[in-house]
Amino acid sequence: MVDPSTAKLPVAALGNCEQTVALHADAVWRDRYGQAFEEWRLPKGDAPHKALGEVIGADGHHLLAAAYGPSVLPWRHDLPAVQVLRRAWVSQFYIEADRVTGRVL
Repeated sequence: MVDPSTAKLPVAALGNCEQTVALHADAVWRDRYGQAFEEWRLPKGDAPHKALGEVIGADGHHLLAAAYGPSVLPWRHDLPAVQVLRRAWVSQFYIEADRVTGRVL
């Protein structure tokens, strides 16, 4: 099962870049990632926990797709926040049938 506490950190780090948030995040981005991780209360139970992990994974995939898109300058791929997000995302998620799915940990 995806651990949302681990998955959220790189997404939030990249999401703190105002320009990235403005261009690539949906309307609930600030609600989801606006507060410090220490203030988060993770959902109880396997199903809500998994659902939150998959939402975070989808957000990460959305940002990675934007960071590696055809109109992005290649040097942006090397930004530390992009690299951390990419490594964390690949270790915790994959795409199956056009859907972000959490790896079983």
